[in-house]
Amino acid sequence: MVGATCLLHFFIASVFAKDRLTPRRIKIWVSLLCVIATWTCLAVVLLFRALAVEEAVKMVVEELSDHSVDLIESGWSLQLYQVVLLHWRSKCLPPSGQGLLLVMGLLRLQDLAYYLQYYSVPLLTAILAPIVKIITSLRTVYFY
Repeated sequence: MVGATCLLHFFIASVFAKDRLTPRRIKIWVSLLCVIATWTCLAVVLLFRALAVEEAVKMVVEELSDHSVDLIESGWSLQLYQVVLLHWRSKCLPPSGQGLLLVMGLLRLQDLAYYLQYYSVPLLTAILAPIVKIITSLRTVYFY
């Protein structure tokens, strides 16, 4: 967020500056873009890994639910097993399951994935617009 704010600041400063593309500003832009791109790629990889962990936990809970029938036939006392299984079912499986992992302790991972699916086009536009702007500016300055 800080990098995006710095990038926005330099973008606005470049719009209102007299000499728009100095080598120093180009260096700052490229550095910020590299840092933000690296962080974004890392965040996307971590998001997919976290979604895989949640899916694996769901599969384990479903598997334990399926095996409870086999355990009933064994004649063992399954009261504690049923309590633990009920807890994990209510935490993981739909419709009552909200998911296990939180992003920064605030937002559930499933909610974040849902928001990214539906709001990714405006986000990508906001993120990629300055990049396209600086690339076209560099192209017009140095190649024409």
